[in-house]
Amino acid sequence: MHTSPRADRQALGAALVLSTSQNGQVSLIEIIKNYPTNEVEVDGNRLEGAYRQLRRLQTSLQDLFGV
Repeated sequence: MHTSPRADRQALGAALVLSTSQNGQVSLIEIIKNYPTNEVEVDGNRLEGAYRQLRRLQTSLQDLFGV
């Protein structure tokens, strides 16, 4: 069963918010656990690209805040 891209984004957003609210941090395992459906498809290539972008953002924020 496939959902619309908008529904997928909303579900992912909900999983991210719920994961962050639990301990202030986000992990892939928490996101998958909090995803509001029984099935989750993960595109490894896109996941790798997203990970790289998040690492760059983390580095930029650490430089900005001197952490």
